[in-house]
Amino acid sequence: MDEVLIVRVPAGTRRWLEERARARQITVDEYLRQTLDAERLLDAFDAARADLVECARSNGIRTDDDVFNVVLLRRAGRVGAVTRGPRRSG
Repeated sequence: MDEVLIVRVPAGTRRWLEERARARQITVDEYLRQTLDAERLLDAFDAARADLVECARSNGIRTDDDVFNVVLLRRAGRVGAVTRGPRRSG
């Protein structure tokens, strides 16, 4: 079931939202739903990236050059699989 959320925004924001929604040929409600969904996806991406950075660092991968070398060595068959870093709780 949908929930209703009432939000107070600064002057001019409603007009800006209406313009953005009109440019996409959707309602302001749909524009806000899509924007919130996108923000949720960005949060998930940031969390996944943080996990991957931790994993890479635990395997000695810290720079772009390190990544490049791992890819080249793996293609040449000279490196095994990269192991997962420690799991974070939460």
